[in-house]
Amino acid sequence: MLPKCCQLCIAELKLSVASFFSVFGFSTEVWHVMILFLLMGVGEALFLPTTYAIAMEGGQGSGMGATMGVFNTALTLGMFV
Repeated sequence: MLPKCCQLCIAELKLSVASFFSVFGFSTEVWHVMILFLLMGVGEALFLPTTYAIAMEGGQGSGMGATMGVFNTALTLGMFV
């Protein structure tokens, strides 16, 4: 399991990414949205492996397949919400 300081840093980074999404409302042109999606993709590429690692460490007791199934389901549902 990761130390508390690392978990807090990751939580703060996710909060900053969530606040970044609020900028979409101020986009007035298509290229603004394209740049925001590009930045969002880069950020997701940086943080997703870390998030998978944390999920795998926390779910070792219930099985890797079940952990990844629940994680991917939650991730996909989060995209629709």
